[in-house]
Amino acid sequence: MTDEIRVKEPEVFALGRQVTADFYDCDPKVLADAGEMKRIFIAAAKASGATVVDSVFHLFEPQGVSGVVVISESHFAVHAWPEYDYAAVDIFTCGDSIDFDVAVSELAKGMRSRDWRVTPPLRRGVVAGGAVSRNMAPTRVEPGRTTLSWEKLFRSSGASALVVAMDIYDCSRLDLRDNPGLQDFLRKFLPSLDLKCKGKLCSYGEEQRFEQPLLQGHLFGRFSVEKQAVYLELELTEFREPREAAEEAMRELGGKYYRIQPRLRP
Repeated sequence: MTDEIRVKEPEVFALGRQVTADFYDCDPKVLADAGEMKRIFIAAAKASGATVVDSVFHLFEPQGVSGVVVISESHFAVHAWPEYDYAAVDIFTCGDSIDFDVAVSELAKGMRSRDWRVTPPLRRGVVAGGAVSRNMAPTRVEPGRTTLSWEKLFRSSGASALVVAMDIYDCSRLDLRDNPGLQDFLRKFLPSLDLKCKGKLCSYGEEQRFEQPLLQGHLFGRFSVEKQAVYLELELTEFREPREAAEEAMRELGGKYYRIQPRLRP
């Protein structure tokens, strides 16, 4: 059997075509800005040949953006996680005029993504015998192989510790160079996560670093007045939700957006 015969498929009628795209290493400041994301997606839709009808973009508290651009041909949709520099995009069209390559390229440029992955176009709503066929079920995730819970993963893996790196940006509070300011931050931040100090706080003013031993592990920190940023790392033997930790830190530091990188230590 030749390659030509093997890949050839009979023509079918489908109500729509869909691609999904994962954008990595994006600019987190862009992903945290609902207005800018709206501008980028409307511009990409128009550039791809779509006719824009309406749009809604929502900024979550404390961060994260979901949005949809409604087009005559269907929609562009996105959910963005600034803390992971990542955006998940869905483009659906019921026409042949939209150029997926142009759409993806414009989105990547707007979100300043350095890497992205795009699925091949998927036919949706294949019509056979005058009705939409039900024989093209989506691929199912194998049970037990995927979880959206860090707590479940931590408890089931037997890990010795959960490490959460948190970068807080555009902080209005940068008095951590002074010991009273640092102590005040710790007095508010640690109890919010039910964490308790164990031992003496060590701070290094010249290097803008500090370390606080905890009953449940360690908190390490570094701050940059020039960049208005605070970099924290929690190493915990007891589970704490990574997002909650980062959001509490951002509130106490007066930050505008954050990034997190959780990982398990064997």
